[in-house]
Amino acid sequence: MPKRALLFLFSGFFIFVHAGWIKTYGEHVAVYGLWVERTSDSGYIIAGADNDTTHNLFTSKPFGASLILVKTDSLGDTLWTKLYKDSQNSLFAWGRCIQKTADGEYIATGSGGGLWLLRLDDQGDTLWTKMVKQEYQSADGYCVRCLEDGYVVSGQMQYEELTFYIIRFDTTGDTLWSRSYGRGFGTTIGFSIQPAADGGFIVTGSGPEKGLWILRTDSLGDTLWTKLYKLGDPLTYDEGHSIEPTSDGGWIITGAVDYSPAEYGAIALMKIDSLGDTLWTKYYDYSAADEDGRSVKQTPDGGFIVVATKDYSMLGKGSIWLLKTDSAGDTLWTRTYGGKLQDRGDCIQLTPDGGFIITGFTESFSPDGSKQVLLMKLDSLGLLGIAEPVTPVAPVLPLLEIDKSLGREVTLRYSNFPHGFHACIYDASGRRVDELHSSQTHGTIQWGGGRGCYGCYGCYGPGVYFIVADRGSRQVEKVVLVK
Repeated sequence: MPKRALLFLFSGFFIFVHAGWIKTYGEHVAVYGLWVERTSDSGYIIAGADNDTTHNLFTSKPFGASLILVKTDSLGDTLWTKLYKDSQNSLFAWGRCIQKTADGEYIATGSGGGLWLLRLDDQGDTLWTKMVKQEYQSADGYCVRCLEDGYVVSGQMQYEELTFYIIRFDTTGDTLWSRSYGRGFGTTIGFSIQPAADGGFIVTGSGPEKGLWILRTDSLGDTLWTKLYKLGDPLTYDEGHSIEPTSDGGWIITGAVDYSPAEYGAIALMKIDSLGDTLWTKYYDYSAADEDGRSVKQTPDGGFIVVATKDYSMLGKGSIWLLKTDSAGDTLWTRTYGGKLQDRGDCIQLTPDGGFIITGFTESFSPDGSKQVLLMKLDSLGLLGIAEPVTPVAPVLPLLEIDKSLGREVTLRYSNFPHGFHACIYDASGRRVDELHSSQTHGTIQWGGGRGCYGCYGCYGPGVYFIVADRGSRQVEKVVLVK
């Protein structure tokens, strides 16, 4: 197979690079990589979601998302790919995090009919699965960590509202204890968890008053202290998406800060000590688009590397942004990757050669402009080469974009629907709760905020919903309604 290099534009100059590679994976129109880990054989494993949109929207034929795992060798070549559905065959199943176990096998978490935990062997074959839902309307596992005697998962459960949750499992997946936090204070979500040196845990996410929340617990999940940071506009959400230990015994957090409901946002990086007191906070790349720090790691020089989304807009644009800082959070360099469509980085890990591995999704480097899993290998300066022939596709207008995926009401902007716009809306259990129809080929539709099922008023509660639009191929967008 012929190899071709790609020219990237960094800081106004074309630079020819050949230090890494990029690969894409996926057969359907929307396949996402959400987490990547290095494996015992020096390869990589990616967890994410595969949206099978091959069936007609308004028939009874099955469709929806499956949890996907992609195992590669050290050069990103596929060794195996597997799809997983929970026992309830839920409409939407996502894999949000995967970890390597001490024996070289895997534990993964995500969502299916509830908070889903999967134990897998080194070939991806299922050893056991556990589903936690109980009386909750929906549940989602965002992050899993391996412990000597089991696992711990952070995420969300939905009662009347989305609630921050930690669940502790033994080695066979049986629940040892579970705790909810922030119940009654609006939407709270635990995006990232880490074990602490004393056997307890620290979690970051979205907390009361729409603030970036950090929660410290003991080994039984009882709260030791919490810190709430409202960094942006009172009407918008600030979120911590990734927390990592630092060499001085403290923690580093990255996330998103919104400065107005019009999405004037910034990427946040916060350094705290072991008690949660802020040492410094830095903001990067203010813009009138959606900016979001997704994953952070401390580098061997004491600084930090952050992968973020940059310049997200309703017009279908978005880039992967890589930020390298010193130990005080001051910028050393930045890199931008992507084309003219949507590209996103969700997880970054360090590699033994001093470089980085990133997963996310790409449209720009997909053969047909659909969303595909992206895996990028970079050197220590963030430079990238191409290990397979990948050509950015010509820009096309998106079919459907969501102004803001979290709020009392969401705004849908659609284009290129020659026979009008038609979509179904499903709740987290897969039940169809609404339909949206318009005879216009392009336009704007608002949904939520009291607009109810099949035209009735005010029957939506807060929670997770999926908007599924059909124009020959299907596009699925996840939204969260809050009070």
